[in-house]
Formats: sequence, C-alpha cells, structure tokens
Amino acid sequence: MFKIIPVIDIMDGVIVSAKAGHRDQYKKLKSKLCPSSDPEIIIKAMQKKTNANVIYISDLDAIEHNTAQYNFIKEILEFTESNYIWLDAGFRSLEDYEKLLEKIGCVKSKFVNAANRIVPVFGTETVKSLKEAKMIFDEIGSAVLSIDKRNNSFLDVANISANYQVWPRSIILMNLDSVGMNTGPDIEWLREVRAVRKDVKIFGAGGVRNSSDCELVESFGAAGWLCSTVIHQGKKLI
Repeated sequence: MFKIIPVIDIMDGVIVSAKAGHRDQYKKLKSKLCPSSDPEIIIKAMQKKTNANVIYISDLDAIEHNTAQYNFIKEILEFTESNYIWLDAGFRSLEDYEKLLEKIGCVKSKFVNAANRIVPVFGTETVKSLKEAKMIFDEIGSAVLSIDKRNNSFLDVANISANYQVWPRSIILMNLDSVGMNTGPDIEWLREVRAVRKDVKIFGAGGVRNSSDCELVESFGAAGWLCSTVIHQGKKLI
C-alpha cells in the first residue's frame, strides 16, 4: 500500500517550513491545516489528515552542525507512543545513532521500547564512509538510506549513491530542490533508480502537489512519499 509520510523539520527547537534545501532561509512553520505552533498538535493534525502511523523527523541542527536536539526528539517520542518515527538526525556513523538512543533515554524506564519505534534514516549527505554505510545496514535491518541531492548534484561524501550493493531494503530519493516548491515529483530519478534496484522499496521526497501526483509516482514504483508543504496547504493526497 502506498504511504504518505508526514515530514517534520526541526531547527533551533521549533518546527520550520523547508524550501528547496536553503536551510539558512527556513522560517517557523505557518500552516492552514493547523494554526497552533505546538509540536504535538501539529503532528497529530498531520497524521489525521494523512491517516499515517509514521512520521519523518529531520533534525536540521544535527544534519548541519552535528548537534542533535535530543530533548525535542524525546518529547516527540513521548506524545507519539503508538507511532513509528523515521528519524534523520545527521548520523555520521552507527556510533552516532547509538549515542542518540542513550541521550534520549531509550535504555531506561518507559523508553526501553522507544528504540523499537525509531527507524533510523542515514543520509548520504552525512554518512562518513562507504565502509561505515555497509556496517550500518548490515547491523540495522530496518534502517533507511536517504540519497540526497541538490542542484542536480548528489550530496554524497562517501559515494554511497553509486554503490548499489550496500543499499538497504528501503531508500529515500531526497531531491532538496523540490522540497516545499510544488514543482512536481522527480519522476525521471525514480525511474532510473527503479531500473537499477527493483528489489528495494523506494520512497520519494519533494514536489508532490496533489493526489494525482501520488498516483503517478505509485505507478512508477514508489512505495510512498514524504510530504509536508502540501499537507499544510490542506490539499487532498489520499
């Protein structure tokens, strides 16, 4: 079944609106869907709109500066107890992910099961080496790879995007140029990747404008799409 995955971008302790990957220009979220700035209210409104049991959290402080917002992530875990979280917290290594679990208290008290609800997303923008990528995806079966690009160039410090053999079972095609821009999904990239690896689940990010776009990317083999702006615009996706 095709999945719409609501996206939350967090920066400096607030939810922000992402536009074309220009992170220095991101502003505090303003939504037609939900006038509140309370993260719990925003997330629950997005999940209700999309019938999603998962959310995608992008910790931009961690991605840009390697300073994860541990308290914010822990807070989200607390009020989404029955939901899964795909989390990109700028992980450079497996050790970074293990450190995050420790910092947010997943080894203690009621958070002992929280780690089971976190699906770690490792982006090509941040993973430090191909060797590290292989170790990560061998170790964590549920981990997702985000293949990141901007200005038609891969953000890929370790050339993971070209080494198809290390890819995990699920990948995200993260076209930052399309994020928040209502320009349409990157169908050509989706087709290229589907031709190379027919056995992986492909999720896209950026550009989806309506339910017709969702039907289109599904017809080209996408398992789902990460969405934010279109949800806050109140448009129908399912």
